[in-house]
This record gives sequence, structure tokens and C-alpha cells, in this order.
Amino acid sequence: MTLFHFHADLDDPLELVAAVAEAAGEEDVRLVHSWNGYDRESGDMIEPQQTGAVYIEWLRRQGRFSLDVQVYGARLAPRQTSARFARAVAKSLRRSVLFNDCSPYPFSYVSAEPDGSIWLQIVIDDDTDVMDLDAYDHEDPSLRRPRLVFGPDEPLPERPAGSPVSWRHGDPVCETRGPQDLCWAFCTPCPKRRPLQWSQPSAIDVP
Repeated sequence: MTLFHFHADLDDPLELVAAVAEAAGEEDVRLVHSWNGYDRESGDMIEPQQTGAVYIEWLRRQGRFSLDVQVYGARLAPRQTSARFARAVAKSLRRSVLFNDCSPYPFSYVSAEPDGSIWLQIVIDDDTDVMDLDAYDHEDPSLRRPRLVFGPDEPLPERPAGSPVSWRHGDPVCETRGPQDLCWAFCTPCPKRRPLQWSQPSAIDVP
């Protein structure tokens, strides 16, 4: 079973269905009422649901990226990476989404923007139920955020055949890998080692 996990800047969870269907190349996509097998509101164990080929769980948290999303599917794009999937969803929704990288630092995230660009980000750390961006003006330029790592039209590679998507962090994790090792989220060398680029994500007005 493949899992993609991201946080969306989105008010209506119903909009996820079409976006995930487009990103996954799968027509049978359904929203379900559970979160990790429990009722989303009461927290009670619920009976198994009719899930379809791909199904979506969501939970409403706080902050700009308050929609916490998990996408499951047995045939869900086995060569897809987290970065490619998030980019496709963001472009379809015309909304930004956040996904985690393989850093042991829990507030290190990546944003996929509606124009297709990919940014390294830091999320705020004052409340575990709030998902929002932090202005991380670090004295070390290599650590400042946001930082562009892939432009809107820059291709992201597929995962090699026979290498399934893994929800387990790499060992060793990205900060200690060598230049030849691939990041599990991108299937490229660690994007944090890419040359620095200094602009801001462009906002897209959505009615």
C-alpha cells in the first residue's frame, strides 16, 4: 500500500478528489471518514469502508496549511515520488501544499507551489497542531528559508522501476548522506545541496 502525506492550503476537502485523481492517473478516488482507521471527529474505531482504488483521509488542523491529508492506494503510481505527487496536486488545485523531507529536524518541510516550483521551508514550532510557515532568516545563507530548489518547469525524476515508494526515513538521513545518495522524497541527490536561489514563492489568486 502506497501512502502520500501532505498539508494543503485548501478550504474544501472535496476539491482533493479531482486533484488526486489527476495526480495519480486514477479515476476511482474517494474521500473516507476515517483518520488512521478511526472516526475523524469522535476518535472511535470505525468499520472498514468502501475505499476504491485510491482513497483520501483528511483532518482539519490550524494555520494556513490546516488540511492534513493522507492518500492511499495499492496501485498508486509506484514510480511516483513525494515531490512529483505534491507538485501535481498543487498544480491541479492551484494551491500550495507542504510535504515532509527526510530530515530528522521535525519542522523542515518542502512546499510545492501552483506554478510547479519547489521550495525548502521551515514550519512554526510553537504548537504541534498548527501548520504554517516560519520566516527563517538564519545567519547561515545555506539554511535560510524559503529557498527555491526546483524551478516551475524543472523536471523531477520518477522513482526507478522496482523501487517502491517508502514512508520510512532513509538511513542515514539526508544531512548525513554522501553526495551520491538519493533523497527518498525527490529521488535526486539531497536538494539542500543545490545552489542557492533567492526569490519568494509567487502567490496565485484563487477566487
